[in-house]
Amino acid sequence: MLFAQVQNIYLLLCCNVQVHLDDENKTDAAVKAGAHGVISAIGGVVGFAAGGPIGGALLGAGIGYLGSEGFDAIYDNAGDIWEGTKSFVGDAVSGITDGLGSIFG
Repeated sequence: MLFAQVQNIYLLLCCNVQVHLDDENKTDAAVKAGAHGVISAIGGVVGFAAGGPIGGALLGAGIGYLGSEGFDAIYDNAGDIWEGTKSFVGDAVSGITDGLGSIFG
């Protein structure tokens, strides 16, 4: 119960900080805060399962931090990632079809 209350406070703070300090719009801030909460909870579970008061805490904090940073990088650059993927696939298909033309041509 206490963990859920602390996590709710954390999510509200993350959302408010991202809106006011990072100039995020409210929808993006809410999505990121929710994802950070889930990633942090996963990090806590993994850290707890790993055991040890210091090693488990460090592992959990590391997973929470790196996972949140990774999520932000993907979320913030989703459009560029999608365009790059389409370009890569398009170039690959074009290369294959060009090669087939020279084989049968």
